[in-house]
Amino acid sequence: PRVSCAKGATILADRDALARIFDNLIVNALRHGADAPCVSTRSENETTRIEFANAVVAGAQIDATASSTAFTKQMLPQLSGSGLGLAIAANLAHAMGMELSAHVEKGDGGAPDSLVIALVSRNRYIARPGRQVAAPQEFST
Repeated sequence: PRVSCAKGATILADRDALARIFDNLIVNALRHGADAPCVSTRSENETTRIEFANAVVAGAQIDATASSTAFTKQMLPQLSGSGLGLAIAANLAHAMGMELSAHVEKGDGGAPDSLVIALVSRNRYIARPGRQVAAPQEFST
């Protein structure tokens, strides 16, 4: 994978939950993508955005019109696997007050399309009722 981190990007999160989100998104990209994934961060004001991007396998039909609330196992129905990794990542993000969203970036000049899944933190840690997440820790680049 290629990793590019903006200086000063900060996230308040449960360490284990954040690690599970990263693991699920990176494993998904490695299993279903056409190339090595690219992970990048951007930070502006109190918002940090981490993007996991990967070229789409030629001919794959991906419904990336999903919003942050629509990560279900049906998002990638034509690919192998249970599809639960994305749903778990979205639930963990939501439990900490973060958002997970997806969109397809069209490739230009013959380049393949890319599926981009973004984890957005506004650095306001919210332990949602009924969720098993620990006290937040600060993670910075």
